Amino acid sequence: MVHIGWLRNFLMVKHKETLILGFALFSMFFGAGNLILPPYLGVKAGNTWGWVTLGFFVTAVVIPILGIFAHARLQGTMYDFGKKVSPTFSTVYCIIVYAVAIALPAPRTASVTHEMAIQPFFGSSSLLTSAIYFFLVCIFAINRSKVLHLLGKFLTPLIIIILCAVICIGLFSPGN
Repeated sequence: MVHIGWLRNFLMVKHKETLILGFALFSMFFGAGNLILPPYLGVKAGNTWGWVTLGFFVTAVVIPILGIFAHARLQGTMYDFGKKVSPTFSTVYCIIVYAVAIALPAPRTASVTHEMAIQPFFGSSSLLTSAIYFFLVCIFAINRSKVLHLLGKFLTPLIIIILCAVICIGLFSPGN
């Protein structure tokens, strides 16, 4: 009987870890663009909404999932992957990928945070908001082993509650 209890506890822990990891992946890929863009595209597409839906599904669902599978199969770092070509290529490749990954989304995320969440309520400077924002990003980057757990356990349930609230408001509020 002791062995069955241990197995049950092990499976419950693994089930909880899998659920938290799945929630973390959802919260990393789901953003305002996934909430606002599909209905907007559908309205603008008119009769060709099926093609637009297919294109959005491929680019916003299929390709990111294939990226996750590819990274899972990699069994190593991006540098290890590039070393299969040559160490020099791997170094240049990693620098370019990391530079693009930081240079493109970072200014946008900081400016959206300031414009949407801080400036309308507090009126502080964008420099202060950006400094605080990137300080918090740095803390998360340093403690990156805890990020998936925090995303899966706290952020995703909050996102799901907000998403359900938006859907309920859209369904049950009187139309304009």
